[in-house]
Amino acid sequence: DGQMRLTTFITSGLPCFILANWRGFSGGMRDMFDEVLKFGASIVDNVRVYNCPLFIYIPPCGELRGGAWVVVDPSINHNGVVEMYCDPTSRGGVMEPSGVVEIKFRENDVRELIRRSNPHLAALDHQRLRDEENRLLPLYRDFAIRFADLHDTHFRMQATGAVRGVVPWKDSRRLFHAKLQRKLKELSVAVSMVEAKEVGSISEGVRKIEAAFAQDHPDIPWGTNDALHMQWLTEKVELNGVFLSGVSLLPPSPLTAVEEVTRLTAQCQGTDALENCFESLFEDENMLKAAMGAMRRIRDRAEKVEKLTFKEGEMASKPE
Repeated sequence: DGQMRLTTFITSGLPCFILANWRGFSGGMRDMFDEVLKFGASIVDNVRVYNCPLFIYIPPCGELRGGAWVVVDPSINHNGVVEMYCDPTSRGGVMEPSGVVEIKFRENDVRELIRRSNPHLAALDHQRLRDEENRLLPLYRDFAIRFADLHDTHFRMQATGAVRGVVPWKDSRRLFHAKLQRKLKELSVAVSMVEAKEVGSISEGVRKIEAAFAQDHPDIPWGTNDALHMQWLTEKVELNGVFLSGVSLLPPSPLTAVEEVTRLTAQCQGTDALENCFESLFEDENMLKAAMGAMRRIRDRAEKVEKLTFKEGEMASKPE
């Protein structure tokens, strides 16, 4: 169902928000029967080619682990449109802390740590030493799990670049509205850069925008102050009309086209000149014929009005 919705969003060109609270895939018989991996792969395919803003958010007390993280990881997108954020109480990582402890901190390692941390145990006989280790073993294992859990907090996720920033749940609506506006503007500029052949892809344009902002504001990471980012983009593009290497990213002014038409029509003093003028304006043959036909009809109507006006003037000048 998720992959079908993403397909619809891609077709409609809509931004997407995903609340990611998944602990991964068990790989058991039921998951295989329900084709969980198949649909997960379909979601990966859609996220990879998504070209509108896509925000991944780990909600309060939520977890994103294992294969579920792979499905929505921002690095799989080729267009640079995916950003991931988390709540301060959320957790994220490939494995759960208990699983990490079972692999990295086995029972023999825990017993060795107990002996190293309690030198007085060396004076005990083997049986009493064993009993004391068994008594302390659950306590040390709990500490180890807590230590492993620290690697899954928002501090560590942000430090390693797994998430772009931390968004508290109570402020999420306001902050994500600002982030969506900023991302739409950012992608609009990136697309304009691609059309101007300034860059080869949207993702490259996004990276250049972030690099240019880092030069002007080295202490403010991109995506952490959306109001400032919007102001900076506006000044770079809408006020100056240029970005990076000086290529204009603004559409040509409508006055330019009007002035060009006025200049060309002023040079058209006859039928032949009019045809030459229209040929320079319209490359499509059908459009040229339609424009010429419309101009001839306007000219014929103007001539009829002129003749009628002349006749009325003659009749008015005759004496009664």
